[in-house]
Amino acid sequence: MEKKQIVFFGLGLMGYPMAEHIAKAGFPTYIWNRTEQKAENLLSTNKEFTNNLYIIKDIQQTLKNPDISYIISMLFDYKAIVQTIFDNVTTNNELSLKGKTIIQMSTVSVDENKDLKERTEKLGGQFIEAPVLGTNTVAQAAKLQVFLGCSKELYEKVKEDQFLQTLGSLRYIGNDFKATKMKLTMNLLVGSLTTVLANAVGLIESNDLDMDVFTEILRNSAFYFKYVDVKLPRMVQRDYQDQNFSVSGMLKDVDAIEKLAKESNVYTGVIHSIKELCEKTVEQSKTKGEQEDMSSVYEVMNPKQQK
Repeated sequence: MEKKQIVFFGLGLMGYPMAEHIAKAGFPTYIWNRTEQKAENLLSTNKEFTNNLYIIKDIQQTLKNPDISYIISMLFDYKAIVQTIFDNVTTNNELSLKGKTIIQMSTVSVDENKDLKERTEKLGGQFIEAPVLGTNTVAQAAKLQVFLGCSKELYEKVKEDQFLQTLGSLRYIGNDFKATKMKLTMNLLVGSLTTVLANAVGLIESNDLDMDVFTEILRNSAFYFKYVDVKLPRMVQRDYQDQNFSVSGMLKDVDAIEKLAKESNVYTGVIHSIKELCEKTVEQSKTKGEQEDMSSVYEVMNPKQQK
């Protein structure tokens, strides 16, 4: 079976290893990132796969290629997707998306994905929402859960082409943007668990309780969750540079989660609290001039006492 040719936009924490897996599996992959250095790094560290990796220099020229079958987005947000993909198509009358399928893997709101689907179909293309569950380390291990939202027929087609399986396991969620809704629900758990853990760690530290004993008790309890091992060391060491989910990314997602909850007539009090906490943390990160992991909410919840 001939390997499909793929465009991959966005080589951030998640996108970089995802594009790498697809190329290593033998699929011709055209890569683009806002900062081209990441694309160059991906190419230079995979010299044995250079026949499958191509850095995009001209987005319009690449999208003109009739051999491109799939366009994957792992860009940060809706605005970046529109500017990078759709603005490049609609500003060139010769371009369309006929014969191409956009696989939208970035986490955006339901309304934003609806708009992206409409734009795609107006340009003659097909659209699949495919948000992923997992951190960058899970992406590196190719163990992501990929939530697919589209018709059953389109799901079977992309499954048959086999490139998404290089990222992990596929889960067909259904039509009507259910994949987006499922992903937003899972990210609500991510935000909730992280902030609750930060609250608990703050109590332990403020009351001079033994952190090792706390951790041992937690690991042997019924309410232990794996995310403890991901976030707890960052909080204890107050070191948030090694990101696997940025606080700015969580703030973007919690906006979409809050909107979905309101439209669903679901209580939003907890969601709003997480949103406020993320807003304060993002502002604090800006004063440092750096992006930080979501575990940095701990600095707002339990600021380091000056001695």
